[in-house]
Amino acid sequence: MIIQKAVKRAIEVFEQKMTGFANNTDTKELTADLALEFSSVLKDAISEAGQRAYQTFIESYDLQEPTMEINRQKLRWKMRSRKKFLTPFGTIEINRSLYQSDVGGPVYCPLDDFWGMKAEFATEEVRQAVAFSMAHLTAEETEQMFEKCAWFHPSATAIKNITDHIGDFVEAYSDAIIPAIQQSEQIPPETDILVASMDGARLLWPKTRPVQESSGETGSGENFFPAN
Repeated sequence: MIIQKAVKRAIEVFEQKMTGFANNTDTKELTADLALEFSSVLKDAISEAGQRAYQTFIESYDLQEPTMEINRQKLRWKMRSRKKFLTPFGTIEINRSLYQSDVGGPVYCPLDDFWGMKAEFATEEVRQAVAFSMAHLTAEETEQMFEKCAWFHPSATAIKNITDHIGDFVEAYSDAIIPAIQQSEQIPPETDILVASMDGARLLWPKTRPVQESSGETGSGENFFPAN
């Protein structure tokens, strides 16, 4: 029933967007402009349909119990609280139950825990895409790239916040993460020398073959390569 409900919502949104385009566009003759316009509207329709389906799906799992016990503390249902999340389909707003102790203190939203989004604003797929792009581009360049080829469009500030959060996580669990990465790495058997530079400096590459010093000058047989 949950899936059917999400699919129905997505179809309604998709048909509404595409019908609006059909009713307000001359489609008698195919032109480059028409094809581009149709592509843009289709992209927006799929994105919005995905957002509504995802929102409907997640909210279907929310709780509204009068009270619950978390870490031996009794929490009481206080209100429904809205929060925006960045998903692969774009930004969605989730309306979820908020619980708190009668004496105040931290609030708790069980739905955030259910789908792994406690203290997060971007889903795992978005965080992975941001981390991959930031390994090659700046935050500003990453923002521009997502604007051109993705349904989610985080700002450069949001991108920096995501990478900072990932960095904090890696640093906190580096004792477990680094060895796991090293164990998964495979160095080709024909490798003779492996060089890594952490600061981007240019390193002196070993001589490819012996050099005879006939004039007292050095460097005639040396190769210099930037270490990436």
